Amino acid sequence: MEQQTCFGIAITYSINTDDSLARRIYGSVSCRKSKQKAIPCIIHCDFENGMKKKMERLYQPMLNYINSSRQCLSIKERTKRNFNRSRNSSSSSDDSSQFNGGKPKILSLGIQFFLHESNNGNSGNTIRNYLQQPMWNIKLNVALSSTFIKSCPPNDNLESYVTNGPMMPWWAIRTIHSGKEVIRINLFVNNLDEMLHFYQVILQQSAQIKRKDFCCFTLVRYPEFDIQFSLKALNKLSPKPTPGDDFLLEFFHTGYSSLINLIPDCVTPVSKKCWKIRDPEGNIILLHEKSVVIIN
Repeated sequence: MEQQTCFGIAITYSINTDDSLARRIYGSVSCRKSKQKAIPCIIHCDFENGMKKKMERLYQPMLNYINSSRQCLSIKERTKRNFNRSRNSSSSSDDSSQFNGGKPKILSLGIQFFLHESNNGNSGNTIRNYLQQPMWNIKLNVALSSTFIKSCPPNDNLESYVTNGPMMPWWAIRTIHSGKEVIRINLFVNNLDEMLHFYQVILQQSAQIKRKDFCCFTLVRYPEFDIQFSLKALNKLSPKPTPGDDFLLEFFHTGYSSLINLIPDCVTPVSKKCWKIRDPEGNIILLHEKSVVIIN
């Protein structure tokens, strides 16, 4: 199968984003260091009815590593159409419109692994070989901003992400030779400064790494690996990142009820202790008021 390359393709798709949420948060809340440094995150993948087992098989090598001991990737299916889904949704019914003159849209969500070349179960080689199979036929080459995990050799100046279809999550893997392994949840963004300010408020911490086109937070430090969250701005020649309502992030923290009380008209209650909110670029996130104890 001939590979389709995303890098360098201009995307005409645009999002009508209401920035009132960002303005209200920025005007009411300041970023402060939280005593609870661990903020667990779950990636929710919401597929059409009947697709759950198929997608679990597709993501099996990655699931084996991610969920071997920590449940941080959830794959579900809808039994009925979600009333909160917007016209920007990546549902299968819109597949025919996801290519415009052969130009695929790019989902903003990506998952990157920093793995040892040889570890228990040899996960690094397993995932690397799997992501080289023909089904992962869409590639996105992202220029590094001179920042990487210190033990990761700078053997090139590009990170190569792959996906299996339009508006599907991106996957990437890099080899490390020392230090702890890392799962990095990444959002490709259009306006890094605005998104950085927003997520510093949501995560109640400052980014540990900041560059002109990249920033990174450490959410949880497990014995097996760390979970990080990063924001990456693409260059002007790259596709425009687009949110997808089928994929969302859920963050857990004890201070969200106070934040929600300041912006009641900008959120959608999901339950008594959980709220849905959109970031400045339209990505859906869930804020869960919950005290989580990390056992190391």
